Amino acid sequence: MARLVAVVLGVVFSFAGTPSVHTSTSTENAWLIVVDDLHVPFAQTGRLRDLLRRVAAELIQEGDRHLLRASGPSGTSLTSEALTDDRSQAASAIKFMTGNGLKDWDIFVALPGASAADEVVYRANTALDAADDAIYVLTRDAAPRQAIVYVSGGYDVESYPAIAARVRAFSRRARENNITIFPIDARGFGSLIEPDPRLDADTLLRYTTALRRSLTVMAEETGGFVIERPNEPASGLKHIAEQMR
Repeated sequence: MARLVAVVLGVVFSFAGTPSVHTSTSTENAWLIVVDDLHVPFAQTGRLRDLLRRVAAELIQEGDRHLLRASGPSGTSLTSEALTDDRSQAASAIKFMTGNGLKDWDIFVALPGASAADEVVYRANTALDAADDAIYVLTRDAAPRQAIVYVSGGYDVESYPAIAARVRAFSRRARENNITIFPIDARGFGSLIEPDPRLDADTLLRYTTALRRSLTVMAEETGGFVIERPNEPASGLKHIAEQMR
């Protein structure tokens, strides 16, 4: 975990110098694709990469600039630190994206009152640190339309009020900088997988509702929307493309 903290902090402080703002034309967009791999299960890595390939192909157009970031271990393999209009870089970065999320059972035994809850909170804060850094990257760019495509399973904003406050602060900061957030609910990757039979259905419903609410806050605060079915993203990506042109 100490190594992961160092990586995230290194990313944040690498942008601490004097900003270099790109001057754009009115037809350009700036896209920052944030993969919250700390909240995407390892078993969904293949589907995650398929989704990202479609995001890159259907949203990033000629003249657009983009950058792909990750909240956790996947980020250690990414070498680009600035927006680029070279679309081949997205394909290269996607190959390194790997889910590193906890399993539902591990999360449930770590709910408040258990010492393992520290791991849940740590992961959420690390992911939101990466999200805050994404806003800073976009504020260095002068594109007329800027968006964050945020792939995550979301955060338990009901059990952890401090995390709920961070989600709201992140959303407000994006809105204040005219950045639209389009979350993609990574829990939808597992829609074809049976839930863990050890989990109580009512408790699981409360939990998943809280996760979805965190993503909804990001979207509604900034004028975006949540793609709930990442295995079938065509209509959602088309809607994003239309909104951003």
